[in-house]
Amino acid sequence: MKSFYTFLLGLMFLQTTSFAMGDLKNGQSCSGYADCATGFCEKREGLGKVCAGGFNLKEGSFCTFYTQCESQICDEVSGKGMVCISIKDRLSNGAQCKKSYECESGNCEKRALIGKICVGGFDIADGSYCSYYFQCKSRKCENVSTKGSICVSH
Repeated sequence: MKSFYTFLLGLMFLQTTSFAMGDLKNGQSCSGYADCATGFCEKREGLGKVCAGGFNLKEGSFCTFYTQCESQICDEVSGKGMVCISIKDRLSNGAQCKKSYECESGNCEKRALIGKICVGGFDIADGSYCSYYFQCKSRKCENVSTKGSICVSH
């Protein structure tokens, strides 16, 4: 219950306090939150402090959460930290992948002997990789090969 009261006090504080925000845009150098239009000034390795955050951010913008990005993908990029990423062509079931957002199904799983591949989706055909029975048109997902589970119809 204590956390609820803390939440209410914080909400009242926000409603009665006005913050003067700066006019620096996402990615510009800053010294504190008041410099940035978004109110977020974050330390990024190799870049120092930069303005981050906002909503409907374009590819390459600094982000903290996936919900800030137009693409709904915020991931670590070498030398920049967390940035919005856009995937134009997603990988199909069975394709090699590194991250789940690369896959049409939204699921990249490690499989013995073949590494990480895109798996799943819904109403997928026999012979396609699956994790759960309800993903298959046949409603049968079985471990029938060294590659892992696939949809079957027997």
